[in-house]
Amino acid sequence: MKRIYFFLLIFVIFAQIPTFKASAVTSFKPGERITYNAYFNIGFVWLQAARVDFTVRNGIYNGHPAYHFVAAGRTLKTFARFYQVYDTLYSYADKQTLYPYFYQRVAHEDNYWAQDDFYFDQVTPQSTTVRTHCYRRNKDVKKQTLHLKGTVTDLVSALYRLREQNFSSLQLGQTIPFSIVYDDDGQKFDLNLRYLGKENITLKNGERYRCIKLRPKLIKGKVFRSEDAMTVWITDDENHIPVYVEAKIRVGSVKAYLASTSSLKQPNSSYLGKKK
Repeated sequence: MKRIYFFLLIFVIFAQIPTFKASAVTSFKPGERITYNAYFNIGFVWLQAARVDFTVRNGIYNGHPAYHFVAAGRTLKTFARFYQVYDTLYSYADKQTLYPYFYQRVAHEDNYWAQDDFYFDQVTPQSTTVRTHCYRRNKDVKKQTLHLKGTVTDLVSALYRLREQNFSSLQLGQTIPFSIVYDDDGQKFDLNLRYLGKENITLKNGERYRCIKLRPKLIKGKVFRSEDAMTVWITDDENHIPVYVEAKIRVGSVKAYLASTSSLKQPNSSYLGKKK
């Protein structure tokens, strides 16, 4: 399962919706830190496999004020004998549009190492231009310039763009198209996100949240069993924080739970308290 940074991908592959409109950001602020615990199913046993942290910082990119997003995932010692992952994703994004300026992935997965640097020279609703520099151990750097139709973003800024969406006008079953690009293949993936209504979700620690339920169309292949193999629940409030993810992958099942949050923009109004 080389080249799969799944524990980070489950939180961001469903994101970037092109209906986003530039405005003041309301769902997060610099200083926010959100942590998730991921569990992997082996037979009838669920093992806590990984931890994923997302942080928001102030940054500067080529003289432009920017959000500096960092997503870091690592497998725990209890899971290391099966598979080891230590991946970090960095993104600099415009503070108004949340369009990315620069994205970097540094991946350590067992004996596999990779670094991908994406330079977003242009991102508009009509077209996206990305220069990619991809490094692999014992290989020459692979450089490409991608000229893509429509809005395409990196994986991390995509998550924060999702949190700025207005879901109140969606009808049950409505799908919203979106596009992503990642890794060194230079391929753009045109997918969609389906709205499945609202549900109350109880996490592993007993906390309950009122949530929006979403199902992304995925890329069937090495990771996922089918295009509908993942469901995501995000808080039904201005924060739009993913609190629970479940997915069926080719080698088992994965569940990820919100573990902690800090420095939110406002109190989470979807929190329903502890289950009694």
